Amino acid sequence: MGKHLICLIEGDGIGHEVIQAAKYVLEGIQVMGELEFEWLHAQAGWELFERTGDSIPEATLETAKSAEATLFGAATSPSKKVAGFRGAIRHMRRALDLYANVRPAKHHAVPGSRAGVDLIIVRHMQQFARPTRGKFCCIRADALRSPSGDNSFGNG
Repeated sequence: MGKHLICLIEGDGIGHEVIQAAKYVLEGIQVMGELEFEWLHAQAGWELFERTGDSIPEATLETAKSAEATLFGAATSPSKKVAGFRGAIRHMRRALDLYANVRPAKHHAVPGSRAGVDLIIVRHMQQFARPTRGKFCCIRADALRSPSGDNSFGNG
């Protein structure tokens, strides 16, 4: 199996730390020989806008398009309208035709947790299209099927 192309966008603030921590975890998977990754680095966010006048350059969108997955840390927006600024995440979602933030979670036995609860949280990300902005929905993992028809979530 070849290397998986992963685009890393730190963004602003805590995003720098979050993306480095995520990369560290993925590098651990590489060391175990499970998967191999090639890192593509891109920039976006308010800090970039302050330096360059562009919160999400076309090069960032092209890098994200060329990757198999993109990890985006965090993005800050100004507290008041700033001429020329466009929200990086919102612009990226529209440009790449993205609709949801998907967060799978597998049960881990910790005090207070419910045994056997694996789930996927899907956050709808089309605020401009529907009045349900900010709502969450949960889908039971056993309700999901891979294209081959088997239930592969959480069985790895």
